Amino acid sequence: MENLDRRMLLAGLGLVGAAAAASASAGSLNPPPGPVAATGKTTTEIEPRTAINATNTPGNATSLFRITQPGSYYLVGNIVGVSGKHGIAITASGVTLDLNGFQMAGVTLSLDGISATVGGLTNIAVCNGSVDSWAGSGIDLGTQGVIGCRIADVRARGNAQYGIKLKSDSIASNCTTTGNAQGIYTDTNCAVSNCTVSSSILGMSANNGGIFTNCTAYGNGIGFSLQFGGKLTNCLAEGNFTTGIDAGLAATVSNCSAYANTGVGILANDGTIVQGCLAGNNSANGITAAIGCTVRACHVAGNQLNGIQSDSNGQIVDNLCDGNGLAAGTQSNILITGNACRVEGNAVTGGDRGIATVGGGNLIVRNSVRGGTNPYAGIAGSNDVGPIGSAATSTSPWANILF
Repeated sequence: MENLDRRMLLAGLGLVGAAAAASASAGSLNPPPGPVAATGKTTTEIEPRTAINATNTPGNATSLFRITQPGSYYLVGNIVGVSGKHGIAITASGVTLDLNGFQMAGVTLSLDGISATVGGLTNIAVCNGSVDSWAGSGIDLGTQGVIGCRIADVRARGNAQYGIKLKSDSIASNCTTTGNAQGIYTDTNCAVSNCTVSSSILGMSANNGGIFTNCTAYGNGIGFSLQFGGKLTNCLAEGNFTTGIDAGLAATVSNCSAYANTGVGILANDGTIVQGCLAGNNSANGITAAIGCTVRACHVAGNQLNGIQSDSNGQIVDNLCDGNGLAAGTQSNILITGNACRVEGNAVTGGDRGIATVGGGNLIVRNSVRGGTNPYAGIAGSNDVGPIGSAATSTSPWANILF
């Protein structure tokens, strides 16, 4: 009995010690002095953007909604246009507008879907949604000359003017436009990448220094149009109703395809370089080169008129031309209409005529031609022509091969 009482006494003392230790580790139960402060995130911290609605971004006589302060904005639902109004008017620089996957749908006599309505703005971005059926443009950041804009992941369909219109130093990426009067228009020093345009009078166009990369234009009047110093890389122009690619002065067209266009596949204006391109099955010339152009390492095949046609002072080198000149009449795989051109290292097969000239004073060396009714047509006279013969018998390093 004495041992049992002793054990119970020790157990009681242990419980008291444990309680004391727990009380010491828990700290004071009294609240700290001063007002109670929030410990979680505020609503602004959870969603630090501004919703587009009648309270936050009220419109006016010409717009359903207006963004008048810099910041980040987003749609919370679809927008249906109203006659005589823009969907969203932007009057401040430094605006990012996330369409949040929603559609902005215009109506008869509406204005633009999204429009910068005052001049002198910079740094506006629009992304992630669709702008359809506006009586003006889908997105117009160009008329008022906004500089340094970005359009990404936007679909623009059935707008009466431009699908997307941008001013200088701007970019557009991962966009799709169809059925607009003009798909994508950019001004000076803009870049467009991974975009597709279709069923427009003019697919994509750029003023001075514009760059198109990994883009597609099909079923338009003109596929691509570049002005001075533009660059087109890894692009496809297919099934357009006139010219596939219209490259302006001193432009560069590289690794592009112009296929099954009703007019010329690639139209190169003065001083343009066309290299590594495919021009096939076009209803006119595959490649038409103006004065001072270089056409190098291109595959030109099955075009109805001439494969490559060049004016004066050009270089036509290392191309493969096969079976061009399918239309009635006298056509050529390579036709030089001017003078002072260098025609060298080209491989020509099939077609009516192989290499032909109209002008004189051209250098024609180291080419090979097989087939056709007139392999080397009219290249004598005032042209400087390497000897024509077979590979087995020709000894000159400048010989043109006929086989």
